[in-house]
Amino acid sequence: MHRNRLDAARDVIRSETARTDQERFGMSRRIAPMHMNKRPRGTITVDNYLYGRYEHELQITLRDLPAHEAVNVIGHVIEEDLPLLDYVRQGGRSFSFTAAT
Repeated sequence: MHRNRLDAARDVIRSETARTDQERFGMSRRIAPMHMNKRPRGTITVDNYLYGRYEHELQITLRDLPAHEAVNVIGHVIEEDLPLLDYVRQGGRSFSFTAAT
């Protein structure tokens, strides 16, 4: 379970604890830059070590964003669930992920 940070961002949903909960998310290793692609709405990303203190931050894009060298694309929200992003947009709202098959 994740929660959008209370200081909600305009362009992304940011997991409140993804970069601070080391035990839960196994953050003992550095995240190398890879899969630095364009980020259309619904792209799931994690910041790599080039983002410094934001390394490990998990985000979901709310609008189309360009590729960025410090942001790794790790997945996408399935098309039918994209409207749900508008419900999570507000700070403090919870969300979770389920693998699509």
